[in-house]
Amino acid sequence: MTTVVIKDKKVTSKKKTAKKAVKKPTDKPAVKKKTAKKNTVKKETTPKSPQKTSTSAGVGKTDGKQPKAPKTTPKADTAKAAPNSASTGQKKMTQLNAAFKVLQENGTEMNCKAIVEEMMEKGYWNPAKGGLTPQNTLNAGIGTEIRKKGQQDARFKKTSPGKYIVNPDYKAE
Repeated sequence: MTTVVIKDKKVTSKKKTAKKAVKKPTDKPAVKKKTAKKNTVKKETTPKSPQKTSTSAGVGKTDGKQPKAPKTTPKADTAKAAPNSASTGQKKMTQLNAAFKVLQENGTEMNCKAIVEEMMEKGYWNPAKGGLTPQNTLNAGIGTEIRKKGQQDARFKKTSPGKYIVNPDYKAE
């Protein structure tokens, strides 16, 4: 007998044991069950990649397919490099720092799209990896700075939805 405890209750169960079939005149003959046998034959596998062979004509050639040529990406035009790029030894300007510089130079309120266009035109900042919506990133960054630093300590001041000026209360450290 086996005792099983389930949620503080004892339940007893009997193990079923196999009994030999005893032929009785009234019983039907016992039928043996057929069991499935596992297939033990191993199949030969072919390699997925072609094997390298060494021949006197060419060592390292592959059987079958030709090797693919490495992909090349077009390099950026170096003539259009920003004046603050690493090639001149200066540190790259961040998007928010470039936006602050553009707003200081302009002196009027601007929307994020105009700020980004002027930053790129003057060469202060260029989007990495060909960003599609740098104006949205700038808008989010300015909003985050205003929320984190507060209205008095932030570099930017929001004049209307999507338009910013340099905060007149900002004191550079």
